[in-house]
Amino acid sequence: MRWLQWVHGDLYRILCTRNLRIALILPAVACVLRIFWSKGSAHWEEARRIAQGLKVAASAGNGFGPMADGLRTGGAVLSLVALVVGAMIWVRERESGVQMLVLLDRRRVLVVLSRAAALSVLVLLSMALMLGGAAASSAIAYDLKSLVEDGFEMATATELWTDTLKAALAALPGLLGSACFGLLVSVLTSSSGAAVAGTLIPFVLFDLLQGLLGDSARFVFVRYVPFLGEHSTLARLTDVARAYSDAGWEENELLMATAVPALELLVVLLIACLWSRRRE
Repeated sequence: MRWLQWVHGDLYRILCTRNLRIALILPAVACVLRIFWSKGSAHWEEARRIAQGLKVAASAGNGFGPMADGLRTGGAVLSLVALVVGAMIWVRERESGVQMLVLLDRRRVLVVLSRAAALSVLVLLSMALMLGGAAASSAIAYDLKSLVEDGFEMATATELWTDTLKAALAALPGLLGSACFGLLVSVLTSSSGAAVAGTLIPFVLFDLLQGLLGDSARFVFVRYVPFLGEHSTLARLTDVARAYSDAGWEENELLMATAVPALELLVVLLIACLWSRRRE
């Protein structure tokens, strides 16, 4: 019970910071703006095709594709937020002297775990806001209905909602892993600049160079984080939600996207706890 009180206190300190409150809603804002941008672009494209005497696609008014685009954009922003907040949460307190006061009441391992729990709640809240904003804005701008092309029902609304929720849930372990990876780097480093650089540079390099790893890249959790790459479930959802013929979920794809980040998240936390004990 006392540990839960510590988590509550850590989360309260996070949410009391103005910049972090902005970071909490930023993914949802990015998601909603992307959806309305898609609506404006769709209107322009529809007007162009009508002016040229071309047929307008029946799926143009369906909101699941644009909602997937918005979730992908918001997911990328949430990944960045999780990384940076995780990287700053430990070293900033060390630099300000707040951490010394906290450690008078707790052991370092418990501080690491309570910070990780608070970061996880922050990511979950941000994801919930993003999903709510995506659903509401898509319902306002589009019709969330079955996808029909040339009189043939490509996917029902229930199937599209199911795929959307599956993709969002499968993306969560990667997002939580991003926050915990940032926390690990924060524990390992001694300054804010080093923590942010040490967190972002490996992510960007892996996204850019993962092709060099071949099939083994499937076992690195960064592959499933909706940051820059094409392999996260939110990135794949942009095609699945449009019911493209070659865009269905591959065998064990959602399982890998969930299991690999979840397992490596535990490894990251274990390393952070062991390192914090070494410095105790």
